[in-house]
Amino acid sequence: MNAKPKKISRLAIASLVTGIIFPIIVFPMLGIIFGVVALRKIREHQEVLRGRALAITGILLSSGSLLLGLLFLFALPEFMRFSCRSIQSEPKLILKGVYRSQLDNKAKNGHFAKTTEEIKGLEISGAPGRRYTIFFSNTEKILPDNPSPITEIPLGITPFTMEDSFRLFAVGRIPKSGAYVLDVWEIDEKGGLTNSMDGCL
Repeated sequence: MNAKPKKISRLAIASLVTGIIFPIIVFPMLGIIFGVVALRKIREHQEVLRGRALAITGILLSSGSLLLGLLFLFALPEFMRFSCRSIQSEPKLILKGVYRSQLDNKAKNGHFAKTTEEIKGLEISGAPGRRYTIFFSNTEKILPDNPSPITEIPLGITPFTMEDSFRLFAVGRIPKSGAYVLDVWEIDEKGGLTNSMDGCL
Protein backbone atom coordinates (compact mmCIF):
# COMPACT_ATOMS: atom_id res chain seq x y z
CA MET A 1 0.00 0.00 0.00
CA ASN A 2 1.40 3.39 -1.02
CA ALA A 3 1.83 5.95 1.76
CA LYS A 4 0.27 9.31 1.16
CA PRO A 5 2.97 11.97 0.42
CA LYS A 6 3.51 14.41 3.28
CA LYS A 7 2.54 18.03 2.73
CA ILE A 8 5.03 20.80 3.51
CA SER A 9 3.87 22.93 6.41
CA ARG A 10 2.68 26.30 5.17
CA LEU A 11 3.78 27.89 8.46
CA ALA A 12 7.31 26.56 7.90
CA ILE A 13 7.34 28.17 4.44
CA ALA A 14 5.94 31.43 5.91
CA SER A 15 8.69 31.41 8.56
CA LEU A 16 11.41 30.94 5.95
CA VAL A 17 10.01 33.58 3.59
CA THR A 18 9.51 36.08 6.43
CA GLY A 19 13.09 35.54 7.62
CA ILE A 20 14.52 36.10 4.15
CA ILE A 21 12.40 38.88 2.70
CA PHE A 22 11.40 41.12 5.60
CA PRO A 23 14.39 42.29 7.70
CA ILE A 24 12.26 44.86 9.55
CA ILE A 25 11.85 44.29 13.30
CA VAL A 26 8.14 43.30 13.30
CA PHE A 27 8.40 40.72 10.51
CA PRO A 28 11.29 38.68 11.97
CA MET A 29 9.23 38.26 15.15
CA LEU A 30 6.42 36.85 12.98
CA GLY A 31 8.93 34.56 11.27
CA ILE A 32 10.06 33.21 14.66
CA ILE A 33 6.44 32.66 15.74
CA PHE A 34 5.54 30.94 12.44
CA GLY A 35 8.60 28.68 12.74
CA VAL A 36 7.90 27.65 16.34
CA VAL A 37 4.23 26.94 15.61
CA ALA A 38 5.23 25.01 12.46
CA LEU A 39 7.68 22.85 14.44
CA ARG A 40 4.97 22.06 16.99
CA LYS A 41 2.41 21.15 14.31
CA ILE A 42 4.94 19.06 12.36
CA ARG A 43 5.80 17.13 15.55
CA GLU A 44 2.09 16.56 16.32
CA HIS A 45 1.24 15.48 12.75
CA GLN A 46 4.43 13.75 11.58
CA GLU A 47 2.52 11.36 9.39
CA VAL A 48 1.10 14.11 7.13
CA LEU A 49 3.38 17.17 7.57
CA ARG A 50 7.01 17.82 6.77
CA GLY A 51 9.20 20.96 6.60
CA ARG A 52 11.13 20.81 9.89
CA ALA A 53 14.33 22.05 8.17
CA LEU A 54 12.42 24.94 6.57
CA ALA A 55 10.94 25.95 9.94
CA ILE A 56 14.35 25.82 11.68
CA THR A 57 15.97 27.80 8.85
CA GLY A 58 13.14 30.36 9.04
CA ILE A 59 13.63 30.70 12.82
CA LEU A 60 17.38 31.18 12.42
CA LEU A 61 17.04 33.71 9.59
CA SER A 62 14.32 35.61 11.43
CA SER A 63 16.40 35.66 14.62
CA GLY A 64 19.38 37.01 12.69
CA SER A 65 17.21 39.67 11.03
CA LEU A 66 15.77 40.66 14.39
CA LEU A 67 19.23 41.02 15.94
CA LEU A 68 20.49 43.07 12.99
CA GLY A 69 17.39 45.27 13.09
CA LEU A 70 17.81 45.93 16.82
CA LEU A 71 21.52 46.63 16.37
CA PHE A 72 20.74 49.11 13.58
CA LEU A 73 17.98 50.71 15.67
CA PHE A 74 20.32 51.37 18.60
CA ALA A 75 23.52 52.06 16.64
CA LEU A 76 22.11 54.65 14.23
CA PRO A 77 21.53 57.41 16.84
CA GLU A 78 25.04 56.84 18.23
CA PHE A 79 26.50 57.12 14.74
CA MET A 80 24.58 60.36 14.12
CA ARG A 81 25.79 61.77 17.46
CA PHE A 82 29.38 60.81 16.62
CA SER A 83 29.09 62.43 13.19
CA CYS A 84 27.74 65.64 14.75
CA ARG A 85 30.49 65.74 17.40
CA SER A 86 33.15 65.27 14.72
CA ILE A 87 31.84 68.39 12.95
CA GLN A 88 32.14 70.25 16.25
CA SER A 89 35.87 69.52 16.42
CA GLU A 90 36.38 72.29 13.82
CA PRO A 91 35.31 75.29 15.94
CA LYS A 92 37.14 73.92 18.98
CA LEU A 93 40.42 73.66 17.07
CA ILE A 94 40.00 77.06 15.42
CA LEU A 95 39.12 78.88 18.65
CA LYS A 96 42.02 77.26 20.51
CA GLY A 97 44.34 78.40 17.70
CA VAL A 98 42.95 81.96 17.88
CA TYR A 99 43.35 81.87 21.68
CA ARG A 100 47.05 80.91 21.37
CA SER A 101 47.54 83.64 18.74
CA GLN A 102 45.91 86.18 21.07
CA LEU A 103 48.21 85.15 23.93
CA ASP A 104 51.25 85.52 21.64
CA ASN A 105 50.04 88.93 20.52
CA LYS A 106 49.57 90.08 24.13
CA ALA A 107 53.06 88.82 25.08
CA LYS A 108 54.68 90.66 22.15
CA ASN A 109 52.60 93.85 21.99
CA GLY A 110 51.16 94.17 25.51
CA HIS A 111 47.51 93.82 24.36
CA PHE A 112 45.17 91.44 22.58
CA ALA A 113 44.67 91.91 18.84
CA LYS A 114 41.45 93.72 17.96
CA THR A 115 41.43 92.81 14.26
CA THR A 116 42.27 89.71 12.29
CA GLU A 117 45.11 91.57 10.56
CA GLU A 118 46.84 92.11 13.90
CA ILE A 119 47.01 88.38 14.60
CA LYS A 120 50.08 86.96 12.93
CA GLY A 121 50.19 83.34 11.82
CA LEU A 122 46.43 82.83 11.90
CA GLU A 123 45.89 80.24 9.16
CA ILE A 124 42.15 79.66 9.24
CA SER A 125 40.67 81.93 6.60
CA GLY A 126 41.53 79.65 3.70
CA ALA A 127 40.97 76.26 5.39
CA PRO A 128 39.07 74.14 2.84
CA GLY A 129 35.63 72.92 3.84
CA ARG A 130 35.39 75.13 6.91
CA ARG A 131 31.78 75.60 8.12
CA TYR A 132 32.06 78.13 10.93
CA THR A 133 32.28 81.92 10.83
CA ILE A 134 34.64 83.36 13.45
CA PHE A 135 33.37 86.60 15.04
CA PHE A 136 35.92 88.91 16.70
CA SER A 137 33.41 91.75 17.08
CA ASN A 138 30.16 92.92 15.50
CA THR A 139 32.05 93.96 12.36
CA GLU A 140 35.26 91.89 12.43
CA LYS A 141 34.78 88.31 11.24
CA ILE A 142 36.41 85.56 9.20
CA LEU A 143 33.98 83.88 6.81
CA PRO A 144 34.30 80.21 5.84
CA ASP A 145 34.60 79.20 2.20
CA ASN A 146 31.27 77.34 2.09
CA PRO A 147 28.47 78.56 -0.22
CA SER A 148 26.15 79.87 2.51
CA PRO A 149 28.17 81.17 5.46
CA ILE A 150 26.61 82.80 8.50
CA THR A 151 27.31 86.51 8.01
CA GLU A 152 25.20 88.05 10.78
CA ILE A 153 25.69 87.55 14.50
CA PRO A 154 22.83 85.55 16.03
CA LEU A 155 20.81 87.20 18.81
CA GLY A 156 22.32 86.98 22.27
CA ILE A 157 25.90 86.73 21.04
CA THR A 158 28.23 89.64 21.79
CA PRO A 159 31.81 89.13 20.62
CA PHE A 160 34.36 91.74 21.66
CA THR A 161 38.09 92.31 21.75
CA MET A 162 39.68 94.82 24.13
CA GLU A 163 43.27 95.34 25.20
CA ASP A 164 43.05 93.04 28.21
CA SER A 165 40.07 90.78 27.45
CA PHE A 166 38.16 89.19 24.57
CA ARG A 167 35.26 86.88 23.78
CA LEU A 168 35.31 85.29 20.35
CA PHE A 169 32.62 83.15 18.75
CA ALA A 170 32.54 80.42 16.11
CA VAL A 171 29.08 80.12 14.56
CA GLY A 172 28.09 77.42 12.09
CA ARG A 173 25.33 75.12 10.96
CA ILE A 174 25.14 71.36 11.57
CA PRO A 175 22.99 69.08 9.40
CA LYS A 176 20.35 67.38 11.56
CA SER A 177 17.18 65.53 10.56
CA GLY A 178 17.15 66.97 7.04
CA ALA A 179 17.64 70.58 8.22
CA TYR A 180 20.47 72.75 9.52
CA VAL A 181 20.76 73.63 13.21
CA LEU A 182 22.76 76.56 14.59
CA ASP A 183 25.89 75.62 16.57
CA VAL A 184 27.76 78.29 18.58
CA TRP A 185 31.10 78.04 20.41
CA GLU A 186 32.91 80.75 22.37
CA ILE A 187 36.29 81.30 23.98
CA ASP A 188 37.57 84.06 26.25
CA GLU A 189 40.96 85.37 27.41
CA LYS A 190 41.11 82.70 30.15
CA GLY A 191 40.86 79.92 27.57
CA GLY A 192 37.36 78.92 28.65
CA LEU A 193 35.85 77.12 25.65
CA THR A 194 32.08 76.60 25.85
CA ASN A 195 29.37 75.38 23.52
CA SER A 196 26.78 78.11 24.15
CA MET A 197 24.31 76.73 21.59
CA ASP A 198 24.77 72.99 20.98
CA GLY A 199 23.61 71.95 17.53
CA CYS A 200 24.03 68.25 18.38
CA LEU A 201 21.31 68.14 21.07
